[in-house]
Amino acid sequence: MANKYTRKSKTQIPQNDEFVSFWQRAYDFISPYGRPIAIGGGLLLVMLAAVWATDRLFVSRKQNATEMLGRVLRIYQAELLPEDAKPEDAKPKDDDTPRFKTAKERAEATVAELDKLMKEAGSSSAAEDAQLVRAGALFDLGRFADAEAAYRSFLDHVSKSDKLAVVAREGLGLSMEAQGKLDAALSAYQEIEKAGGDTYRDRAQFDQARVIAKKGDKKKAFDMYKQILEKSPTTPLREEIQAKQAQLAS
Repeated sequence: MANKYTRKSKTQIPQNDEFVSFWQRAYDFISPYGRPIAIGGGLLLVMLAAVWATDRLFVSRKQNATEMLGRVLRIYQAELLPEDAKPEDAKPKDDDTPRFKTAKERAEATVAELDKLMKEAGSSSAAEDAQLVRAGALFDLGRFADAEAAYRSFLDHVSKSDKLAVVAREGLGLSMEAQGKLDAALSAYQEIEKAGGDTYRDRAQFDQARVIAKKGDKKKAFDMYKQILEKSPTTPLREEIQAKQAQLAS
């Protein structure tokens, strides 16, 4: 299995532990269950390579919309400039990818590029896929209501069996959770458990337990975390679950 990818940066958008970036959520969902993928410096599709490399981007590379989406992904994954960077360092490199000082600037530029893509090629399959990346960028910017709408739009255009539908469904739940729509978020996570089968059950139950704790039923949440560990002792979420249990027990 590939090593976890992280974008090195001294400037990040502050987030609660459950509200991690779009790319981290995508990686957390896909990597434990998919085929091994190489994740490292310079790889364009980083978190979604296992899916887009075969199903989307490379199938129709000649399409202009696909090329635009590829550029968007390069922008959103561009390494941030150091604090002492010179003006010339911010100029686009050989692949025409701009550089940014903050994660916020990078996410805003991503949204702007995606809006342009969707305006110019809104009916293309690449534009439909772009909604997922746009939703993630909006989420990272703290624009949770807009992110919710974008996740819904993506889900309207893909089948429930699509691998990326799982990522979008959790993103939808997280967006609603961030807005305090706990019952709606809980329903979204329950839908993942029903549709995803055994593959995504741990993650879906983990999300549910977190919301249940927020709703005030700490005992039920603790028991759900315990049940996950009993049924899946080697779950990739083990450390996170134990941390949540410790918080609930304190």
